[in-house]
Amino acid sequence: MLKHNAELALKLSLIAGILATLVSSWQNYGAYGSVSLHSIANGLVDGFLIVGLLSTYKLIVTDVLLRRFFQKLGFLPTLLLNSFVYSVLILFGRAFGRYLMEYDRFVLFPIGDGMAKQHFFEAVIVAVVFSVVFNFLLQNGRLLGPKVMANFITGRYHRPRSETRVVLFMDLKSSTTIAEKLGDKIYLEFMSEAFADMTEAIISRRAEIYKYVGDEIILTWSLSRGIADNNCLKFPLEIQRLFVASAGRYQSRY
Repeated sequence: MLKHNAELALKLSLIAGILATLVSSWQNYGAYGSVSLHSIANGLVDGFLIVGLLSTYKLIVTDVLLRRFFQKLGFLPTLLLNSFVYSVLILFGRAFGRYLMEYDRFVLFPIGDGMAKQHFFEAVIVAVVFSVVFNFLLQNGRLLGPKVMANFITGRYHRPRSETRVVLFMDLKSSTTIAEKLGDKIYLEFMSEAFADMTEAIISRRAEIYKYVGDEIILTWSLSRGIADNNCLKFPLEIQRLFVASAGRYQSRY
């Protein structure tokens, strides 16, 4: 999991750094008709600060401190909340970067300077669009698996082809008995929590979610990914350890 989080932080750093540098250069060109080294440096500093804030929020707040809260939150509320927080953090990081590189004080919302105000509103648009798109892709990736989302975006499902794949079927033992004991509503909450707890292992073991069928989940790997580091064999063992470690929580709650 640590490796996956580090990879995610690196990708986020690259995207935010490139985007902040492009926006800073674009605004400098619009204002002065040229791109200066200072504007590029400005963008890099902005990107570094923004990445630090977004990574802290993603890897510590949403994935650790408020993990249960976000698991119970619906798709749209999660998307809106995270997009709002991302946008605020991006604008805060940008303002702090401007303070370090240009201004003599910290200014989040410029009031007097017309050019600075225009650049701020342009940054707001970029921040909101980036936040919504990034969180939409991130949430879909966690729900369906990142590979499934990538295949959908690139149109691969419109071009079928034969593949050798590893397939894993997992379902809940005695699900009918458990459902009758808990009742429909509590049983669905139980299943949702169980599937959510499996998400990190699914991502770290590079599995793709083929389908949810009631209490069953069907996972697949390409042959190369399945046998790499024995992912397809280690995954069910990780899930077993996960539920053994979480047994007390599940028994007290359900």
